Amino acid sequence: MKKLFTVSILLIVTAVLSVPSALSQSGSRESERERKREREIIEGRKAEVLSKREAEARTEYYFQSKAPSGGTYVVSGGDGFVFDISDGSQSSQLSLSKRFDGESVENEGTFEVDDQVSQISINLGGAVKEGKITLKIKLPNKEDLKEMTIDNTADVQFNQMIRITGEDSKYTGKWTYEIKAVKAVGNYRLTIHTH
Repeated sequence: MKKLFTVSILLIVTAVLSVPSALSQSGSRESERERKREREIIEGRKAEVLSKREAEARTEYYFQSKAPSGGTYVVSGGDGFVFDISDGSQSSQLSLSKRFDGESVENEGTFEVDDQVSQISINLGGAVKEGKITLKIKLPNKEDLKEMTIDNTADVQFNQMIRITGEDSKYTGKWTYEIKAVKAVGNYRLTIHTH
């Protein structure tokens, strides 16, 4: 009888000690389910944002405005290239930027520099984890002014200022920019400012 009593006590003690453990496991399972639901919500939101960005990337942009001097600045392009053009009485600015997620794409555009411009500032930059992005700027005579390739060896930032005198007619006219991404995961920014 003593053995039976001892075994019964041991079973009761074991059962009592097991209840918090079972409750703890149940609570941890519930906690894990809650974390899983939160992850699913976050992943769903990420997918929505990526889908929206993808739709925006397919939008083509076209912009045309009259410059105060009477000249026309026209910028056109597509494949998600973002254009921001500001035009004031003494200066204008063209800014292009794009984030790539493994795409390979090429694009080309033009911008006009008239004979009233005395200075041009060019800023190129970017960072790439995979692949590469090549940016090229050509003078109106089709001569390369600058070509820069951005890859995963370094983040890049390049700035150049050109002062134009009366004899520098090679800078007036229609300039060309070219952007080429090859399986690029990263971004670039190109800004051209005229004064």
